[in-house]
Amino acid sequence: MKLQNIFYFQAKNRTFYLIAVLILLVAAAYFNRDTSQNGNSAKFTDTTPEGFIDVNPGELSELMDQETGLVIIDVRTPGEWQDGIAEEALKINLNAHSFFDEIRDLDPDIPYLIYCNSGNRSRVASKMMIDAGFSKVYNYNGWHTQIRHEHHEWLSE
Repeated sequence: MKLQNIFYFQAKNRTFYLIAVLILLVAAAYFNRDTSQNGNSAKFTDTTPEGFIDVNPGELSELMDQETGLVIIDVRTPGEWQDGIAEEALKINLNAHSFFDEIRDLDPDIPYLIYCNSGNRSRVASKMMIDAGFSKVYNYNGWHTQIRHEHHEWLSE
């Protein structure tokens, strides 16, 4: 085997890898493009592997404007509710034995935003609701104090 053939093969491999990387970059740009139409954001469409959609701090107003009929559920404990709660939020304690019964009574076809104190219990509750057949569940991926800071006008004390 000639040395030139080896170098030619390596140069050909580099070209292949360069083309493959360029194709991947173009595909990534295509799938991450802004799909907004008529001012409506398509931001809240990517589901987590668990099946719900994460909403990060700073995005709550946008979600509330975009999602009509959104029902907010606070899955904290009664003691935590004393620190303040969204006025229109349903109080369904994730740690209570009645949690499954209470979510079973809800309409699975309307959208829900779930929040807790830190984002951990809301993730668990969001997954449980998806597993129970709810079609659109949003998990507030932040702290209750961030919600209070971001949307103090709809929180009661």
